[in-house]
Amino acid sequence: MKAVVLALAVIVVASCSSTAIPMPSPTLSLPTSAGPSASAGGQPSAQGSGGAGEFKTCHPGWTTTAQNCSINVGDKLMVSCPSVGTIRYAWGTDTYTADSSVCTAAVHAGLIGVESGGDVYIEIVAGQEQYDGSERNGVTTQKRGDWLTSFVFVEAPTP
Repeated sequence: MKAVVLALAVIVVASCSSTAIPMPSPTLSLPTSAGPSASAGGQPSAQGSGGAGEFKTCHPGWTTTAQNCSINVGDKLMVSCPSVGTIRYAWGTDTYTADSSVCTAAVHAGLIGVESGGDVYIEIVAGQEQYDGSERNGVTTQKRGDWLTSFVFVEAPTP
């Protein structure tokens, strides 16, 4: 019986190995639709030929987290935050946990407004042992301990 259960567990894990699985979070909200800028399966679509310095387009929205699109350190993503957004959840200051709402973190960082929205650019970076919360631009982020991956905001690519 133990061998059968173990074999089934190996099959399940093997069949999921090509899919990025978000780390569990009690407030994580996975998108129900990929949106127009993502490829089939909800994965971000690459802009251009995938060369160095290019950004992948992540599905738009205020519930979008970095880990919805990538957990690979070094990946660069563009997230569109629609106008008239809704503040969600975020952990950290300047460096945010990968399960934070990218758009909420962008308001916190002073890059966009809730009413105006806009496109923001992030890079996936290694996780930290501690994330400090703070209040900025009308958004309060929370403190959190160790998390696997993070993101930081980076400058938009030049045309």
